Amino acid sequence: MRNETYFITSTDTECGKTYVTCQLLDYFKRQGKSVLGLKPIAAGTDDNGCNEDALLLQDHSSVELDYQQTNPFCFEAPISPNIAASWQQACFTADEVDEALKPLKDSADIVVVEGAGGICVPFNDQENWLDLLDRLQIPVILVVGMKLGCINHALLSEAMLLSRGVEVTGWVANQIAPGMLAYQENLATLKTWLKTPMLAEVKHNSHLGVFAV
Repeated sequence: MRNETYFITSTDTECGKTYVTCQLLDYFKRQGKSVLGLKPIAAGTDDNGCNEDALLLQDHSSVELDYQQTNPFCFEAPISPNIAASWQQACFTADEVDEALKPLKDSADIVVVEGAGGICVPFNDQENWLDLLDRLQIPVILVVGMKLGCINHALLSEAMLLSRGVEVTGWVANQIAPGMLAYQENLATLKTWLKTPMLAEVKHNSHLGVFAV
């Protein structure tokens, strides 16, 4: 099947979105598919003005693009995109992000679009990722950072997505806290309470297991 596209979001920042996205790209490459990872909005750059996450997506993609295509809206400060953009006297809209992504949607068998922060993080004074998803109309994979508080964060994130009519393919449990107390019990609770299926479990410092898509 050609031209499958997924949007990757998470329950919080530093939950392993980029790690899981790269794992997904590698997974689909092993299936013989061409893959492309995109980071349309990023905050936090290196000395060359590039975002580390976007560079990783380029490394794991089989389709080569210029950096500007991979990451069209990039800002220096590693903070919420709306604030980072305002510090540079910049402003952009969901329509502009949508227009930047449109020419790339048929560039690979699998296109994976990674967000920044959680699903409700704003990128201007009026719009956030949910507003962009209204335009993109692509299914979402929710990365749950397995740590204290993840149950509440996961339930709220999923509820917000579903309330806006977003298709949620499922969620990935990413063990970011190796010493998490009651890890298995938290995982079982999420399986019980989340309405969408668990697609995979990524143990700390390990690779993506069986991916149920």
